This record gives sequence, structure tokens and C-alpha cells, in this order.
Amino acid sequence: MKAAQLFLLAAAWLNSVSGIVLKQELQAVQDAAAQEQQRGDRFFAETFAAQETELLKLQQLSHPAHHYPAPPELNFKPMKTKTDLLPALAMLKGLYEDGKDRIGKLNSREEESKTRFADQQKHHDEKLATIEGKFKSKHLSKAFHDDELKDEKRIFSYWTRVRARQHRQFLSAVKIQHGTMKRVSTMIDLYEKALAGKTPDAEIRQQLSQVMSGLPGGSVAGSGRHLVLMQDKETQCCDAELRELRRERAQFEDSP
Repeated sequence: MKAAQLFLLAAAWLNSVSGIVLKQELQAVQDAAAQEQQRGDRFFAETFAAQETELLKLQQLSHPAHHYPAPPELNFKPMKTKTDLLPALAMLKGLYEDGKDRIGKLNSREEESKTRFADQQKHHDEKLATIEGKFKSKHLSKAFHDDELKDEKRIFSYWTRVRARQHRQFLSAVKIQHGTMKRVSTMIDLYEKALAGKTPDAEIRQQLSQVMSGLPGGSVAGSGRHLVLMQDKETQCCDAELRELRRERAQFEDSP
């Protein structure tokens, strides 16, 4: 057999083996990336669900006689005295502490994702440098060089998409959580002022009305009632946050 024929057979065999190895590597990376994405999706699905529960509690607190579903552990009734605010105040403080804990978990999850991706980026850069080194030392033809670069970039693209998705989920969750905690903190301060009895009720009503209506989409109407502080006003709060949260959640549920 001529040398040229042997060379062609060897090249064909090498291409076949390389193709099998590449296919296996691609499948392994796809599986690993899919598992990591699913793990992240489960974490953020639980986070968005908890945030939705918090917003529903605030919504119920802002107008207990409204048709919104009440949190199962609460049973609000029209309040007659300032001491009736104590259960609501305790709930608000619980929500705030839960929010701080959730922010901590979100930051830890984001740091874990960043660290993992940094390791993958380092491995990717090293792989590219190896390919370029083999090409420059003439151990790799131009065709193989281009193919290996294309394959490595394709492999890394799976991790890039996973990281981008998790970072968007993180930003959405943190934005919602910080917004909720800011309003809860202000409401706690106003409730404590009301219980202390050192601030006129009319002033507290006005401040609380501004806090609740300050929520995106909130508004103040005339004929409702809000605990002892809002007997002459109804503040529809959290509607916009709930819409935003559900929109964000649906976006990630619908996208692969």
C-alpha cells in the first residue's frame, strides 16, 4: 500500500476517533450544564414563591377587608385599638428578618455561581491557549486548529448561557427583595410610632398612606379602611410587584 493511501487511512481513522470523543464530550457538558441550570431554576423558583407569599401578606395587611386571599396563619379583623397592631407588627418584623436571610442566601448562591464560572472560564482560556500553541508549533494543521477552536467555543457556550440565566434570576430576586424590605422597614417604624403614642394618628396615617401608595402601582382611594391607622383610606399595594415577580418567574419558566 502506498504511503499516501496509508496517510489518508490514518487521517480518516483519526477524524473518526476525534469525532466520537468530541460527541461524548459535548454530551457530557450538555448534561452537566442542564443539571446546573435545573438546580439554579429550582432555587429561584422557591425564592420567587417565598417572595410572592410575602407580598400577599403585605397586600392583605394593607386592606384586610379586601378580596385578596389572606395568608393562612393570619385572620385580620377591623382593629379598634392601637394594641391590635401588635400581631401585624410582629408579622412585619418576621417578614423583614426572613428578607435578610433570603438576601444572604441569594448572595451566597450568586457567589457560588460566579466562582464556578470563573473556574470554567480559566479552563476554557487554557484550552484555547493549548490549541494556539499546538498550531504555532506546527503540531496542528489550520483545518484542525479551526475545528478545535470552534468545538471548544461551542462547549464553553453552554456554561455561558447557564451563568447569564442565573445572574438575571439573581438580579430580579434581589431587586424585588430589597424593594419589599424597604417598605416593610418603614411600616415597622410607623407601627412602632403608633404604639408609642407620641406621634399624632393623622400624621402616621398620612405617612403610612405615602409608604403604601409609594409601592409601584399603588394608589390611595377614598372609601376603604386600613387597621386603626387607615380607617379613612384604602391603599392598594403590591399589585405591581406581584405582576413583576410573576412576569419574571414566567420568563424563566418559559425559556429553555
